[in-house]
Amino acid sequence: MTRTRIKICGLTREQDLDAAVSAGVDAVGFVLYAPSPRAVTAERAAALAKRLPAFVTPVLLFVNASVQEITHACTLVPGAWLQFHGDETPQTCQEIANALGRKWMRAARIPIETPPGQAPFDLLKYALDYQNAHALLLDAHVEGYGGGGKTFNWSLLPQNVNSHLVLSGGLNAANVTEGLSALRGRGLSLAVDVSSGVESAKGIKDADKAPIPDDVFRPQAEKRVRMGLVVADLVRAQNLQATAEKIKAHIEELASSYEKPAEVVRWYYSDMTRLGEVEAMVIENNVTEYILSHAKVNEKTITFDELMGQQ
Repeated sequence: MTRTRIKICGLTREQDLDAAVSAGVDAVGFVLYAPSPRAVTAERAAALAKRLPAFVTPVLLFVNASVQEITHACTLVPGAWLQFHGDETPQTCQEIANALGRKWMRAARIPIETPPGQAPFDLLKYALDYQNAHALLLDAHVEGYGGGGKTFNWSLLPQNVNSHLVLSGGLNAANVTEGLSALRGRGLSLAVDVSSGVESAKGIKDADKAPIPDDVFRPQAEKRVRMGLVVADLVRAQNLQATAEKIKAHIEELASSYEKPAEVVRWYYSDMTRLGEVEAMVIENNVTEYILSHAKVNEKTITFDELMGQQ
């Protein structure tokens, strides 16, 4: 079964981010565009991103932001991808990404309907213009910049697009499978990005509305269960359990980004479930440090497309 990578965008709350991670998403998006109802500040995005475990990628969404704004956000959120969702030119995207050493994707705002007498959106040309992007996000062209909960006509998109594609725009439980089927094979790979389809209100995610069918998540779930069994054996064999001191240090680090850290610390310690989640984070950090300290590194230069094809 082909693996479908999944991004949840427009996260604003800790509980929503934690639920997305628990569901097995590959990436989470933070909207750094003030007019959006899902907007967060760079500082808030950084606080949320600190909760992410290894191998879940933060993505920072910008709309015609200044270089200074983007640089500031990237300084606060290490390792984040950049998502350009405004009117940024190929040159602007590439120069900013190169200067900051970040991977980036470009949103293609595709008209819901093509007005009479106008040529349809030329995705092949768009992919050529933005050929240095690591992915193209396909979103419906609505008033404003995305997040409108609208879909476009997937069947009109061309075959053989020389880009990694991310399907977005109005995805929900009723149409995500249809969208994946319609676009599978049209690009180098296909992922999905959902936002409004998993919300009870704008910026408030609802796990019960998650639009991704079970068969989409199954490969990731099976892989993570197998990985969990391996990690559990490693923890037992190498005594990598979380100590009370490390749990306390991790909670204090999480709390340090809030105005009243002491209250956040008490909040974690007042609930065994929350405390268990922190313990899991600490164990994961212990395992990662152990593996990195014992890993034998063999350097090999490969292209981005080769890397994506291995996953």
